Amino acid sequence: AREKNVEFLLNVFSLILEKEPGVHFLIVGGGPEEKNLISLAKKLSLGQKVTFTSYLPNEEVLNCYAASDLFVFSSLTETQGLVILEAMASATPVVALSASGVSDVVTNGEDGFLSSPNQALFRDRVVELIRNEELRKKMGRQARKKAERFSSSNSALELANIYKSLG
Repeated sequence: AREKNVEFLLNVFSLILEKEPGVHFLIVGGGPEEKNLISLAKKLSLGQKVTFTSYLPNEEVLNCYAASDLFVFSSLTETQGLVILEAMASATPVVALSASGVSDVVTNGEDGFLSSPNQALFRDRVVELIRNEELRKKMGRQARKKAERFSSSNSALELANIYKSLG
């Protein structure tokens, strides 16, 4: 969907490839914008460096997170950080645009990076994690810890709501 701002990511990908030509990008999910995004990828000469999966069942999406070195998130409007938390639960550090909701989930410099919507700055954050395996793994561990905390606090909240509804 347009609000996911994948055009931004494709443009950033082309900038990343100038610095790190061995990188491959996986864009998971489909939707009405997919054909336009594939056309943009061709226009940007991303060729074999980007794969569009179209729709995948949730279990396969989780496998994609686990197999990835990092997760990039470019939506400026999505306030629920569920996909970010799913990636973090797989010990995958996140580079995301700093938008409402996202900064509630990602702590800049700890379990990922938050960036302004500047393509060069976003690229630099991604490249930093690509080049620094130790930092990437450290952030991944922190990301998993945070996702576990979110999961248990959400479970406690759900349980409290169930008790209230019974009472």
